[in-house]
Amino acid sequence: MRRSTTGVSLVRAVLRQGRSAAAFVLVLALAGCVTMPEEEPATSADAAHAETLYREGELDQAAAAFHALAESSGGDAAAHYRLRAAEALREAGDLDGAARELGDLKRRRLHGADPTRLDLLDAEIALKHGDAAQARALLTMPIADLPPHLRARALELRARAEVAAGDRYTAARTRAQLDRYLDGADRDQNRKEIIDTLAALEVGDLKARAETLTPDDPLRPWIEQALRAKGQALARTLSRALIFNVGRDVEYDLRSDLFAHLQRLPVAYYQAQQTGDLMSRLINDVTAIRMLLGVGILNLVNTPVYYAYGLSIMLALDPTLTLLALLPFPILLLVVIVQLVYIRRAETL
Repeated sequence: MRRSTTGVSLVRAVLRQGRSAAAFVLVLALAGCVTMPEEEPATSADAAHAETLYREGELDQAAAAFHALAESSGGDAAAHYRLRAAEALREAGDLDGAARELGDLKRRRLHGADPTRLDLLDAEIALKHGDAAQARALLTMPIADLPPHLRARALELRARAEVAAGDRYTAARTRAQLDRYLDGADRDQNRKEIIDTLAALEVGDLKARAETLTPDDPLRPWIEQALRAKGQALARTLSRALIFNVGRDVEYDLRSDLFAHLQRLPVAYYQAQQTGDLMSRLINDVTAIRMLLGVGILNLVNTPVYYAYGLSIMLALDPTLTLLALLPFPILLLVVIVQLVYIRRAETL
């Protein structure tokens, strides 16, 4: 009898433990439902439509669509859509609107590449408001750790922040690093920015920095080009001061002499002449003389030098191709001469 009672008690205890275990499993399941991650933003049809608007350049509509998604979402998804709305406004040129859209967006709500994109956008907004220090602080991330499609933008913003902070040499080095990620017109513009940035430095400073660089340093050729550009700018300034000013001085003297001469002529002379002819002589013809003494002389000196320099390089590269390229020149010269003769004959008729 005692054995039977003990068995019943054991069965009851097992049943009680089974109910507890079942209840525990039920609690875990409910907790899992509560903490399940939200649906990925890209799976929403509305999100796909907003991304399509963004890709097609309908930026204002895309920003509005992302904003509506953020309003109808919660948690991390809302933060993602707010960032996308701000990026659309930024692409539309409305950085102030992008700043308003970001508001008090929490960085911890973002995942993947979103935190880096937020830093880039905040840095661009800081640059717009003249806060170079804040922009540089936001752009300290290692470039190699960034996704490939964000590296060029991060380097370009870093270079702009360094220029705004007065560190042009570092900005030029950053743009030299950026060059490998660009092509086409973007690369050409970046290379122009490198030379212009370095050319803003003093010649002595550039030469001193160049001496500290190794022969294979990627910045060395850009410093050399900047030095040449500064030399060309000086030569160009001197040529305008020495040659162009001479032409203007001659033009001033001619106009003064002609005006004085016209004042001495009798009224009968003006009655016999057409006003248009007199104005043409006093304005167009004197201007042509000034252009001949200014631009004409400058081109007379520059053209042979450019041709000699260019032909020497072409011949060094490929003599045969150079001769083929020069073959049309005699024909073109003959055509020009025939046209000039025809025009002069027409004027004498």
